[in-house]
Amino acid sequence: MDFINYCICVIEYSNSNCSDEEKKLWSIKLSRFLLFLYDRQNLWSEYILHFDELLKRKDLFFEYYEPPSFFVPDVYIIEQKNAAVKLHFLYAADERYQIIKRKIEKKNTWKNVEHLKCHQQYSLSSKELDRRYRKIINKLKEIV
Repeated sequence: MDFINYCICVIEYSNSNCSDEEKKLWSIKLSRFLLFLYDRQNLWSEYILHFDELLKRKDLFFEYYEPPSFFVPDVYIIEQKNAAVKLHFLYAADERYQIIKRKIEKKNTWKNVEHLKCHQQYSLSSKELDRRYRKIINKLKEIV
């Protein structure tokens, strides 16, 4: 996770030959991956903190040239002009964000949350480890 944070900093603060659009796309991909890692490590509070920090950034958006046919909470709409809409990239992760908030609420009310946690490596079979390893490699390939 530290490495991903480091990569995000390098991309954002470097004066490389990357265009602003490329920097934005890499920041989005790496930020998604970091959220995924927080989720898989059951670092729910860190997930929420990182999500909320990212949501403050208005430069991480996708632009749609037709109004969305689905409901979008105002918090994810960055700008709307005529038919064009700029949606924060985190809109796609809203459902997971809400689930993790409920997990934290359960934990804070002293309810059992062990069944809600992702299982750690030491408790998995070798078959499950292989499956997860392939899943992570595929995610990394999507980023690159």
